[in-house]
Amino acid sequence: MAVEIPEFRIQNSTAMDAFGKIAIISASDLDEDPDNIQHALEMIQSYRDAISTSSSSLSGLRDNVAEVPRMTKAFNRARKRTVAIMDDLLVQFRSAANQAADVEGLLNRMIESPNDRAQ
Repeated sequence: MAVEIPEFRIQNSTAMDAFGKIAIISASDLDEDPDNIQHALEMIQSYRDAISTSSSSLSGLRDNVAEVPRMTKAFNRARKRTVAIMDDLLVQFRSAANQAADVEGLLNRMIESPNDRAQ
């Protein structure tokens, strides 16, 4: 999992950046269907909900792993490393949720002020 976390960060950042850019480009199209923007908003909200649920579950698992009693030296090292990896993933989940919230805010502004979309 430690190898996949940086890839998740890169892919999520790329996706959110692209999503934001697409929203900005489509904002200049005065004929943009508000239903398309609403659908995109619902998708981002669903993504953020999934991140929140996953983060909550992972946090609980992380706490349980951290509370496992000390055993052998190898087990203790593995437990400590596992907790550190989960902590890193939780940080990436928070970052992903924040990026999604930024895109969500942009989409909400587009829905609330359709006359300002061309700006």
